[in-house]
Amino acid sequence: MRKNVLILVFAVLLGACTQKSDYVDITCQIEGDKVPKVVLYKVHRGATVEIASSVNENGSVGFRFKPQQEGFYVLGDGRYFDYPLYLKGGENIQLSMDEKAIVAPSSASTLSEEGQVLADWVKIITPLKNKAVYFYANRSDYKDFFPQLEETIPVVEGFKKTIHTSNEKFNEVMLRNVDSELALSALSLLYTPRAVHAKKENYPAYYGALKDKEKFSDDMLLCLPYGKRYLNLYSMFLGIGLPDVDANEVIETEFPENKLKAELYLRRALVFKDYGLFVDFYEKHKDLFSDEQKTEMDNIGAKLYKNNPTGKAADFTYPDAKGKMHSLSDYEGKVVVVDVWATWCGPCMREIPSLKKLEKEMHGKDVVFMGVSLDEKKNYDKWKNLLKEKELGGVQLFANGWSKITKDYNITGIPRFMVFDKKGHIVSVNAPRPSQPTLKVMIEKALKQK
Repeated sequence: MRKNVLILVFAVLLGACTQKSDYVDITCQIEGDKVPKVVLYKVHRGATVEIASSVNENGSVGFRFKPQQEGFYVLGDGRYFDYPLYLKGGENIQLSMDEKAIVAPSSASTLSEEGQVLADWVKIITPLKNKAVYFYANRSDYKDFFPQLEETIPVVEGFKKTIHTSNEKFNEVMLRNVDSELALSALSLLYTPRAVHAKKENYPAYYGALKDKEKFSDDMLLCLPYGKRYLNLYSMFLGIGLPDVDANEVIETEFPENKLKAELYLRRALVFKDYGLFVDFYEKHKDLFSDEQKTEMDNIGAKLYKNNPTGKAADFTYPDAKGKMHSLSDYEGKVVVVDVWATWCGPCMREIPSLKKLEKEMHGKDVVFMGVSLDEKKNYDKWKNLLKEKELGGVQLFANGWSKITKDYNITGIPRFMVFDKKGHIVSVNAPRPSQPTLKVMIEKALKQK
């Protein structure tokens, strides 16, 4: 049978693992024709992220890649099943699979001692996981799940005592993975659709022992393939999402690790319907977010803002030519006219004389003229020189490309002029240009508003 093999070279950044690796070869023998492709995932922030896929051709698929760091990976079809792997480099793994599951690696596979421990764990957790996570395949409910959970718990405790490889970092993260996957299965049973749901008085004692904030005092959970899924379900178990529970208080008191708080707050941001409330929430917690998470928050805000196009302005913050940061919200109390432009934009340049004339006519009034350049970093000096050459006044800011302001205000072409009133609300996000007398009329009308 012909193999469809992908050659990959990539780096996976996992805090728990450091060893440089050799190539890994993974082949899967497909039984049946219902699996259209197999997906290889890395772990990023406690979730699986696709790095490659291989289409099922003639019953066999494969991957060959060179991870720069060891850690957890997942193989699956992106929908119905997955199979976790622990890879250091040098492994040759042969698996067989059908549309329901991947079975254990064959005896011909070459696994590291860490990989063998994980393979042994998969055998233990898979029957429980199938009922809890992939319940649609067997329609399990608590009546058959709870007895199996109680039977599995002592097996898990016994297995944990066998985790003593020569890799101490792996031992630590694997113990956390075992506890997390068991808890994930137990919680998945509660928070996924079932024909019948258990009442709390039916819960086994295991659920009563789940609450333990010490397990959330570091960010190791974000190194695990299903860490974020567990984090989210555990937060629901603590009551987040219920109308009588203060989600912020639960997050602050039950999750000591700031990176975990950030993930939960990022998820909470999705529930907002009001842009103003979202902005207040973002401002309160933004110091917790990484740059990547801030980008995700900006995208959430941009989508939310588009549903409230006449309300409070979407704030933005950029530096001026001296590096001082300015925000739109800094100028509440004045009418603000924003010119979104760039040095390479011919129509923008043609508006400059009319803009300067309008600024002169508005001198002494409660109006701020703010230019936001979309020039990229490579044109930074050109932008600074043009400010002097054209004697541009007002507040001139450098956005470094098509950044937050363009997403929030759906700017796809420039120049774009916008007007905001003294309360920081939108007058127009697609205002007339300075060469049109209607812009001055719009500004004067905004000045008269109390």
